[in-house]
Amino acid sequence: MSPTNPKGPANSSKEGVRELLDLPFDQYQRYRDVKEIVERLRTAAGPFWLLDVGGGEGQYLPAPAFFTEDRVWVADLHDISSPRYVRASGLHLPFREKAFDIVFSCDTLEHVPRKQRAQFVKELFRASRRFVILVAPFRSALNEAAEQLIQEIYTQESREPNRALLEHAAYGLPDREKTQALIQKLSAYFLTFSSGNIHNWLIMNSIIFALGPISADLYRAANRIYNATFYERDHALPAYRTGFVACKARRDMRLLEQLEHELPTWFARRTRDSAQYLEPTQFLSSSPAFQRCQQAISSLKTFLTNRDQHMRNLELRGQELQQQVAHRDNLLRDAEQQVAHRDNLLRVSQEQTAHLSKLLEEAKQEVAHRDNLLQDLHQQVAHRDNLLQELRQQVAHLTNLLELARQEAEHRGNLLAQASEQLRVREQEVAHRDNLLQELRQQVAHLTNLLDIARQEAEHRGNLLAQASEQLRVREQEILAHLRTIESLQTKLAELQIALQQAGYEREYLELELARAHRELNLLPVRLVRGLRRWFKPQEEERTT
Repeated sequence: MSPTNPKGPANSSKEGVRELLDLPFDQYQRYRDVKEIVERLRTAAGPFWLLDVGGGEGQYLPAPAFFTEDRVWVADLHDISSPRYVRASGLHLPFREKAFDIVFSCDTLEHVPRKQRAQFVKELFRASRRFVILVAPFRSALNEAAEQLIQEIYTQESREPNRALLEHAAYGLPDREKTQALIQKLSAYFLTFSSGNIHNWLIMNSIIFALGPISADLYRAANRIYNATFYERDHALPAYRTGFVACKARRDMRLLEQLEHELPTWFARRTRDSAQYLEPTQFLSSSPAFQRCQQAISSLKTFLTNRDQHMRNLELRGQELQQQVAHRDNLLRDAEQQVAHRDNLLRVSQEQTAHLSKLLEEAKQEVAHRDNLLQDLHQQVAHRDNLLQELRQQVAHLTNLLELARQEAEHRGNLLAQASEQLRVREQEVAHRDNLLQELRQQVAHLTNLLDIARQEAEHRGNLLAQASEQLRVREQEILAHLRTIESLQTKLAELQIALQQAGYEREYLELELARAHRELNLLPVRLVRGLRRWFKPQEEERTT
């Protein structure tokens, strides 16, 4: 039973002693005992075929690490990924009969339900061809009291009970006499050996259970010290576990007998100081050694607690320093970002200055171009002034013609008025002078002739007026075309005025000239319309008459 289940060393032929020494002390002890016995059973060159039943320790398989020169298989109920691992129950091993030279099991029998333990042992013998090695703790008052004490210590340190010890209590430790009788029945010969002094087992479990929650390094160091220093001397009675070594064939009895003769000598150098141990009841109740061990552990825990507190304080101080450094780094990064931002602003300002210079150059070119356009406009205005002058002369001539036509029309109107008056007088005379009717008829005939002549003259004048009207219409169309041209020029002048305002140049002289031209142009249609109305009004009246 191990206090914790740390990850063991990797399974490879390059593993050193230091990695094996890191194993939990009781695990190292039982596998080292099996290793010592297997080496003494080796009589010829070549590897053994070995089967470890119940040897799955978490994700680590100790057996291949101890038996690097042999062909080792491990069977257990855990899920472990390994080419030498088989997930199987020890009650029904998936191997043919006599498939292995040696089948062994370390501290597994106590985890098998009580009614199935005989089947478990029989299955070990069925799969073995020569030897069976069974190592386990067996029921005794001392072992039960020791496990109860260790369970209390473990629960106090870890705040939960140890599952392996709970299973020991639930199933009960195996009965040594029944197990021995069964092995005697199944084997040709067997021997027993002790493994793990109960006092050392108590002390070591107390130490590693106390150090395990505090520091994994201290936990490994305590196991390493025991495995390297105390294992050789830890086989004295009273022992926590007992081992059985049995052979199936009589031809191997000689090897076990030889091993049995070597065991006293082998264990003698390991038990030479066994007299120093107290009686079990004294050790469990009031052993000064155990009390000193507990005091040492308590002092060590206090020291480690203070050291951890000091380390935490140092870590906090380190975190504060890291925060300060990080704050300074942030300030430095902010400053660098500000410098970079200012550099970007300066670069943007330079780019904008260059862009403005380019725009200014383009504006100068635009002003020059508009000056050229203005000069062209001046030329166009001068040309339009000449055209306007010619138009004024034509309008004046047409006005004179219209005035003459009007005077002639007024004269003809006066004549028509006089003729009308005379006709009225004649009609009155005809009414009053019936006797003068013939004379009046002659005068009427004469007047009729005169009227015909006047009518012909009026028709001739009407033709002249029609021709004048056609000429006026043509002139009017020309004037309207000139007006549209003037309006286009006005639009262009307005655009040029806006351009001149944006460029900031004032052209007072041109504005005065343009204003005068505008006035002339605005008054010209009014004058033309008024003249035409004055000319057409008498014509209309004459036509009406």
